Amino acid sequence: MIDLPYLAVAGGAYIFVYKHLKGTFKFLIPNVDPNPEELQVWADLKEAKIEIKDAINKLIELKTNCKFTLNSINLL
Repeated sequence: MIDLPYLAVAGGAYIFVYKHLKGTFKFLIPNVDPNPEELQVWADLKEAKIEIKDAINKLIELKTNCKFTLNSINLL
């Protein structure tokens, strides 16, 4: 019999691991708290207090000091 490899599937906040088409493991991905300065940049954009160019420049400055949310990563 051929030994099938494990299969990992991401679903929401979980990673499900299957072997022989049966659920073997379920891992919860921990939440990462966003940086307050990053949230402030997004709030300013929402309220049209700053332009997109300025927001991008601020996010680039913050990039070395914190982990970004998916929205910031996609914007950059």
